[in-house]
Amino acid sequence: MDTNAAQQPEEMYDVFQDDDVKQYQDEVKERWGSSDAYKQSMKRVGKMTKVEMEKMKADGKVFLKRLAEAMDKPVNDPEVQKLIAEHHAGIEFFYTCPLPMYRNLGQMYAEDPRFTAYYDAARPGLAVWLRDAIHAYCDERMTSE
Repeated sequence: MDTNAAQQPEEMYDVFQDDDVKQYQDEVKERWGSSDAYKQSMKRVGKMTKVEMEKMKADGKVFLKRLAEAMDKPVNDPEVQKLIAEHHAGIEFFYTCPLPMYRNLGQMYAEDPRFTAYYDAARPGLAVWLRDAIHAYCDERMTSE
């Protein structure tokens, strides 16, 4: 099997199987399937190879650890805000994510128990801290526009 070939739709999330991503595919499609962001994301992910997906997953684990380590700093600390800018860019790898949408995504991390469990497994309180850091990031950029 060619690991550099683009993904087939049914293979897109194979690399994330241990994270139980597949169980959320139907929900995501139902909630956002008609949105431009969903369509854009599916198009971009569909072009990725398994090797690229595996690298993205590994990079995500490293980034999660960096976020957890940064929790000791205030959310508006320049180093924290640099991490949040990286996070936002990572989201925008998949789809265009304007600041109001990004703010809502941060809110979802703290309100949806599944996201909260994911982030808080890295460090208790990380989901709320990340939400607050994303809100600070958005506030700063929205007032400077």
